Amino acid sequence: MLAPGFFEFELTADGDLLFTLLRAVGELSRSDLDCRPGHAAWPMPTPLAQCLGSSRLELALAPITEQDTAAPSRLEQLWEDAFVGLSTRWLRQFSEAQVARTPELGAIELQGDGLVLSTLKSAESGEGIILRCFNALESPVEGAIVLGSPARYVARVRADESHPIPLPLERGGRRVPFRAEPRATLSFHLQPA
Repeated sequence: MLAPGFFEFELTADGDLLFTLLRAVGELSRSDLDCRPGHAAWPMPTPLAQCLGSSRLELALAPITEQDTAAPSRLEQLWEDAFVGLSTRWLRQFSEAQVARTPELGAIELQGDGLVLSTLKSAESGEGIILRCFNALESPVEGAIVLGSPARYVARVRADESHPIPLPLERGGRRVPFRAEPRATLSFHLQPA
């Protein structure tokens, strides 16, 4: 079960999945609850927390395998497919002059379970683009950047785009392998061929 927000849930011993879809309270704290003796806060009425009226809730059901649960990026993809619609963006930082003298690299794919694309922008130098990603896992990830058009140069750089460390290019400049340490943020400077 996928949800666009935070919902309480419970998996019972019988295998039933219980979701708390809507929670409404009448008082900030009550002393007559079976699950807890005494007050947890001030005993104050909260009439606006009753959630009166209609509510619209979105949930998605996605059949998954044990392999899916072991791959966080697979679950993220399922969630994004359900709740994040497609949108187009005009990248203003790519001026007409830069596009004319900097051929596009085509489609760019980030491979590696746990790697999350965070930034794609033109390089401050005006040559090529900067791709940033981070490793969302507590373990190292062997990743790769796969390009639709070949690159002539790819380097690992600092966040300020300095201190380049050239990386090997594979498949005619269309694949760049790399290793991401646990929870690391990485920046790459890519220049098209």
